[in-house]
Amino acid sequence: MGRIRKIVDLSHSLHAGMPVFPGDRPPLFNENATIAGKGFRDLEMTFGSHIGTHVDAPAHVFQEGRFLGQMALNSFIGAACCLDLTSLTRRRIEPRDLSPFRDLIMENEFVLLHTAWSCCWGSDEYYRDYPILSCEAATWLAAFPLKGIGIDAPSPDRADDIGLPVHRVLLDHNICLVENLTGLDGLPGDGFFFSCLPLKIAQGNGSPVRAAAIVFE
Repeated sequence: MGRIRKIVDLSHSLHAGMPVFPGDRPPLFNENATIAGKGFRDLEMTFGSHIGTHVDAPAHVFQEGRFLGQMALNSFIGAACCLDLTSLTRRRIEPRDLSPFRDLIMENEFVLLHTAWSCCWGSDEYYRDYPILSCEAATWLAAFPLKGIGIDAPSPDRADDIGLPVHRVLLDHNICLVENLTGLDGLPGDGFFFSCLPLKIAQGNGSPVRAAAIVFE
């Protein structure tokens, strides 16, 4: 790789009143200490492990699946490509939509699915009828030696599908999922590294991340 040209932030900010998945509790942020009161700031934060831009570990859906604390650091960083799917007129991504990118996927460790749905972040529409992967598309992707798949939408599964079939296909192959990405329109098709390092939670089945793309000259 050459010199770093830019680093692109692909994460939504965590803050009070931020969007949360239907049924999840909203986050709480309380000031334990202020500069005026104690001479320093301390913020107490309470939120679920799947809030905002976050990564899912296999333990999210499998009883014997690996927790975040059992996964090596290199599981969350690697060469990546960004697939432009913004021209699709339907919400379900099928294998035929991905097959033109076969050679590109083969050369990378992470696949980021750019649907442009992140433009709906903060609206009521964001968690309704968002782009998802079909189980066939998930199975097609699982055949590649990937570390992870990211999407700029709430989930690769429908919000009302409690069976989470796409999660199960991909996480069963130890392909981590990164959800609620943003800023994918600022990425090239490939030639960059992707990082989604989670908090080091020993029994974590998911964690917010500061996802970023490192673009080289």
